[in-house]
Amino acid sequence: MGMIIRFVQRLINLFTSARFVVKGNSMLPTLGDGESVVAVRSRSSWNRLVRGDIVVFRHLEFPDRVFIKRIVGFPDEQVRVENGAVYIDDVFLEEPYLDGQEGGRQDLNRTWWNGRGELFLVGDNRQDSQDSRTFGPVDGGMILGRVWLRCWPLGAWEMEPGRG
Repeated sequence: MGMIIRFVQRLINLFTSARFVVKGNSMLPTLGDGESVVAVRSRSSWNRLVRGDIVVFRHLEFPDRVFIKRIVGFPDEQVRVENGAVYIDDVFLEEPYLDGQEGGRQDLNRTWWNGRGELFLVGDNRQDSQDSRTFGPVDGGMILGRVWLRCWPLGAWEMEPGRG
């Protein structure tokens, strides 16, 4: 029965989803330049986002660009980056999806406070990503969808990429 329910959910997602192409290397090793993903566009899914989800969004400073990043911080949380490590409300964030790569610029030591409705979004390739560490928390209303499928290249199909 569970498989039938999941199948119906995925079928519904086909009609409430959109395909996006990854541009650049900011999500390596999870997603690479030129790969395509499908994101659920439903506004009701915003409440079901969890830490570690990959989302597609726009940013007010770059209205013509679409970004694909990972959620590390939620509304009303403090996000601290210290020597490449991420802390949420002073608790170290385990990030298994980084697959042992460096956590980012070692010279970046900064703290952000997410306001109401704001998310802290970062790329998996912390050395080469323009993200919330650059432009600050992102308003949740700018989220276009949650990535649930890598669909291109064909041999790399994966449900919820980067979830392990």
